[in-house]
Amino acid sequence: MILHKVLKIKKILENSNKKNTYLYYQLNIIHIENIWRIYMSDTVRTWRHIQQRYNLIGSKCTTCGELFFPSRVVCPNCRRKGNLEPFQFSGKGKIYTYSIIRSAPDDFKKSAPYAVAVIELEEGAKLTSQLVDCDVEDIEIGDDVEMVFRRIREDGKDGVISYGYKFKVIK
Repeated sequence: MILHKVLKIKKILENSNKKNTYLYYQLNIIHIENIWRIYMSDTVRTWRHIQQRYNLIGSKCTTCGELFFPSRVVCPNCRRKGNLEPFQFSGKGKIYTYSIIRSAPDDFKKSAPYAVAVIELEEGAKLTSQLVDCDVEDIEIGDDVEMVFRRIREDGKDGVISYGYKFKVIK
């Protein structure tokens, strides 16, 4: 609906010889952004986040030493004084807390029941991940875990398979 109105106004402006106006340029930017939002798929987002999804790369503030996952642009402790650099996490940690999902969303119905946990990495950062290769009834807080590379889901009609990190319990 909004895109239709933008296209209509854009057409009127193009026909009115007012192409040098601020409104004309502003509407072109809005038009391009709306088209981008419509056609941007999970596949594109996957490529954008490839470092953190496939390599478990976060960031480290060289000023205060704090570690972050996913990567940040600004250190919340140091603000603009902080200098962030990429940091490769080991992929090992402990279960901080977890939840068992028994009524899964459509994309994950085949996997139900499954566990999702907050993992505290050895380096101190926390992240959320699905736990795999274990019986959900045997999971306990404090269990050691390690990162594994697994299929996340299949992207609709395109059939594009998204991969990323998950964690498995080490006993």
